[in-house]
Order: sequence, then C-alpha cells, then structure tokens
Amino acid sequence: MSYEKVSVNVEDKSLAYIDLLIADGFYANRSDFINQAIESQISKEIKNIDKLINLHTKNDEVDENQWFFGIANFNKEFLEKAKLQNKKLNINGFGVLSFSFDCSDELIFATIKSISKRIKIHANKSVIGHYKK
Repeated sequence: MSYEKVSVNVEDKSLAYIDLLIADGFYANRSDFINQAIESQISKEIKNIDKLINLHTKNDEVDENQWFFGIANFNKEFLEKAKLQNKKLNINGFGVLSFSFDCSDELIFATIKSISKRIKIHANKSVIGHYKK
C-alpha cells in the first residue's frame, strides 16, 4: 500500500479533541485518526462512489475519452488499436496509470493526447515529464 502526503487545515478545537483521544490511547497518532476518519467516511459514501465509478468507467473500446479509477495499465495492443483508428486519447480519473513494458515512448506520445494531473504516472522520466508539464 502506498501513501501520499496531504495537508489539511483543522480547527484548533478539533485538533485538541484529536490530541486528547491520542493521549488516552484511542489512536496511535494524528495520521492514524485522520486515516480512520477518511475510511469511515468512504464507507458511508460507498454507494455513491460505486455509482460514479460505473458512470465513468468504460470497457476496452477505443474511446478518445478514457476514464479509470484505481490502477490502469495501457498495453501495446490497445495503444496500437488507437493509433490505427487515428485516436488521440484523453485520460482522466483517479489513481495510478502505467504502461506495459513493450510500449515505446513513441507509441505512447502518438496515442495519448493528455493525462489528468490527478493521475499518478508510473513510467519512465520522459513520459512523466511529457504529460506532467
């Protein structure tokens, strides 16, 4: 499991309550409290999250607007199909995007028009640099 650091502003009074719970052993630290609070809220919203994922998620058809949630891996076959159809893909969503090891930079650049800034890219430095301008 990987983590990403975020900054939040918390009211002084709320922070005092959190620190009291930590001091009495209910939570290990502030991060533990915040992570558990986030998981609790996500579990309350899971029906809405599922609806949104189903609304936005598409199958393997080559559509110029690709959307994913979680982890996506674009393979050479899919990108070559997009290239044959002269499609330039706009990739949106939330999560981590990677490309199969056999995808050349040239194929990626020829088929991917844009990648949302919300997406973390796992690729070589030239691909990351190209899309995270």
